[in-house]
Amino acid sequence: MVATALDRYGNLIIESLCKGRMIHKELERLYKGHIGESAILCTDCHKSYIKFV
Repeated sequence: MVATALDRYGNLIIESLCKGRMIHKELERLYKGHIGESAILCTDCHKSYIKFV
């Protein structure tokens, strides 16, 4: 699983997150300090994203 994020200024986060199913703790580790409280996330409906937010 490769996770990515792109902000309005073109800054990119891209990282191989895990092999197999991801869990919300992996998302927290990757995005901690990078995504603000008022951010808009565009994701699929995977349960890890729902628990992450």
